[in-house]
Amino acid sequence: MKKALLVIDMQNDFIDGALGSAAAEATVPVIRKKIESYIREGYPVVATRDIHPEGYLTDVEGQRVPRHCIRGEKGAEITSAFSDFAFTLVVDKNNFMASPDEQQAIRDAVVSALGSEPDEVEVAGLCTDICVVSNALMARMLFPDSRITVDRSATAGTTPEATEASFTVMRSCLIDIM
Repeated sequence: MKKALLVIDMQNDFIDGALGSAAAEATVPVIRKKIESYIREGYPVVATRDIHPEGYLTDVEGQRVPRHCIRGEKGAEITSAFSDFAFTLVVDKNNFMASPDEQQAIRDAVVSALGSEPDEVEVAGLCTDICVVSNALMARMLFPDSRITVDRSATAGTTPEATEASFTVMRSCLIDIM
């Protein structure tokens, strides 16, 4: 079986910074083990980062979500718990989901690393009800014939209710919640 792991926005601001939580902190060791396993088995691991310019507070997200993940600031960095990993690709995105060009780069990196489409794509990271659901749906679109999975223990949302609602949406779009 050919697999790939998408690690979504495991950045300081989402873990223990501006938008952090104890639930988000609890995902770090779980996701670290997943990354180790995928790399050990020779499978691609793609990471995304939510990156904003200083002046983004005037756009739609900036007006609705507290200031976070500003390019060049510590909060925008991927957690140091993952600093010893060489990701197949790191994609900086300025929104919940990768842009069309970034999506193509993700698809190309995964297919190139595997030599073909993956049989399974696992999505892990933060926040379940915003970036994870968006990028899981993106994975469903990029890899329509692949099994897409999300492990509950490898993600945390803004609230328990929002997290459960996002799992419902993902299930309805043929994403398996483990």
